[in-house]
Amino acid sequence: MGKGTAMLKGLVIVGLLMTLQACQTTQMEYHNINQEAVYSVHEVERLSRQISYNPRDGQPINMRQYKFFTDNTLAQEWLIKQRHKAIAIGYPEQCSRYYSTWQSATPVKAVRKVLLKCLSYMRTFSKHIGRTCGCKIAAVNDRVFFTPQELPFRRRLPAVALVNDHRGRQEINGYVDIVGRTGSEQPLRFLTAQGKEVCTGTYTLQSNSKQGRAYLDCFDGRIKGPAAFEIAGILESQAYGTALLNAGKDKLIMVYGLTREEFEKRRTQLLGGKE
Repeated sequence: MGKGTAMLKGLVIVGLLMTLQACQTTQMEYHNINQEAVYSVHEVERLSRQISYNPRDGQPINMRQYKFFTDNTLAQEWLIKQRHKAIAIGYPEQCSRYYSTWQSATPVKAVRKVLLKCLSYMRTFSKHIGRTCGCKIAAVNDRVFFTPQELPFRRRLPAVALVNDHRGRQEINGYVDIVGRTGSEQPLRFLTAQGKEVCTGTYTLQSNSKQGRAYLDCFDGRIKGPAAFEIAGILESQAYGTALLNAGKDKLIMVYGLTREEFEKRRTQLLGGKE
């Protein structure tokens, strides 16, 4: 092992230990408030002030009960950031994706900034899945507004499945449900825009790698097998790419991380002879 490799591994281990320590030492409180989702920029100010100035006393929480903080890289990094900071999440569950901000001048500004970021994405995601998506605030500084069961740690990304089998060709708008981590055998699901499960499986992708492997079982086993998993680029801090499954005469290409609109802009680049 070279000195550079050893040093890099050492830095990674130090970073992981710091993150783990943040989860163990950060004192957070759960606040049960009547929070309504915002669906437009005109509602942002109302929720910003409700969240930032809610006077109710909170209940200390055990951070280890929240998979959102123990299994979510974004949330772990947010814990050690300087205040004032906030996390927003898409709502309802089919729209859940998280956004964070930190080092704002006041709690109100932190909430306002993260809500605007969330709403900007939800506009395009709503169009992709054909339903209305809004945003809620998950946390501000040392306050959490969801129970462990209410706060999903899985990430839902827009996706398009291109299917070619004995029934013909079809393209399905939907989303993938993932934990958003690298590593071995990470769970993966693809669902239609209406929430019907099409594919289940796993993917394996190592850190700083653009290629990996996956295993997909789609349409109740009608199309299944190993798939080539590839990252093609980054859009709005989110990776996008393809998973290609060849099962004899049947083929499925899953394009993940892009809405239908963004996919069409990159269709030739992404598919390039795969169809």
